Amino acid sequence: MNTPTPATRHAVDTARAVLAHLGLTPHDLLELPSNAPTFACAVPKLRPTLTTRTLSTYNTHLRNLETLWAERPLDEPTTAELTQLAEHAQTHSRTQRGTRNGASAREHFVSAVRCLYRYAEHNKWIHPHNNPARTLTIPARTPSHRNTFNKSAKPPPPPETIPRSTPCCCACIPKPHAAVRAHCDCALTTSTPSTASCSSAKRATTDGSPSPPPS
Repeated sequence: MNTPTPATRHAVDTARAVLAHLGLTPHDLLELPSNAPTFACAVPKLRPTLTTRTLSTYNTHLRNLETLWAERPLDEPTTAELTQLAEHAQTHSRTQRGTRNGASAREHFVSAVRCLYRYAEHNKWIHPHNNPARTLTIPARTPSHRNTFNKSAKPPPPPETIPRSTPCCCACIPKPHAAVRAHCDCALTTSTPSTASCSSAKRATTDGSPSPPPS
């Protein structure tokens, strides 16, 4: 251990004399009061800085902090305490639809807390090293089950693989394929030959005489 020099002893004695004059002890310097505002004071100042959409997402969790820890300064809660509140938010929202088993509520809580403490750092209320929200973790997102595509269902064939027409019973215009009639509006307007035209075509094929021109 280094032996204090005379100059060091003189500085220590001077410091003690100043502390005694102020009515303080060295132990008092280790317990300086916090300059961080309480949650009841900080949360109302944060709200006007948020957009309407962000506030609607965070406000439930901000109100809980404002009520539960109203008189606590921002630098007093620990990361473990914030984690417990995040788990509590997840547990109590599991019964709601669309919360992904409560993961959405926990994610929004962590985001709201981080937002509040970033605002506190920006206003010099707390030091970044005293920010308990810096080490909070957001749970990994689980895949959504909404509009899930059924991979076992066979998709419809592409249009180019659908037969465009099927042979008719005679030498007239081919009939459109059923798939074409179902998927193509223009195919529905295609005129098909009448029964008389089909009969004329049959006679022309049998006796070799030309069929009469259409009227």
